[in-house]
Amino acid sequence: MKTLAVLLVSLPLCAQSAGTSAPIQTPSSAKPALPNWAGCGASFSDPGWAGWCALAIPAVVSQQIYSYTMYSVLPNGSKTPTITTTTGGAIIIRQFPLAGGTLNIIGLGTVGVAVSSTATTGSFAGGGLALWKAKAGWTFEVGGIQTKAGTINKPELIAGTGWTW
Repeated sequence: MKTLAVLLVSLPLCAQSAGTSAPIQTPSSAKPALPNWAGCGASFSDPGWAGWCALAIPAVVSQQIYSYTMYSVLPNGSKTPTITTTTGGAIIIRQFPLAGGTLNIIGLGTVGVAVSSTATTGSFAGGGLALWKAKAGWTFEVGGIQTKAGTINKPELIAGTGWTW
């Protein structure tokens, strides 16, 4: 998690050298690589399948940093599932233009609250997504997220669809 936090902080801090003459893009003239985005899907984590929904809104357009909120259900064996609500940041690490849209590689980290039938505790998550955005606005995403909620510390494989506007 510390490595992800350093990555999320250090990537946008790359400064332009004084010897270059490229104009600096201001937030008012910048256009986000991904506009507002919302999506839902399925996740797999031991011991089974669950679900998630998320929302991303541009926060620092010129640096491709987004405010990211995720709501997920974590399986907990035969016990009541743990529900987590986390918020944090996401950053587009790399983009690959394709004929039908754009493939975005995204890093993310979140912090929030988890609620189960027996406790309310902190929840932390970090990972990455490959998000394909069609020219029409639909998205398809797959990725992996490591979630820590109370005594549950599980990797999740996620896949889903979304929409940008």
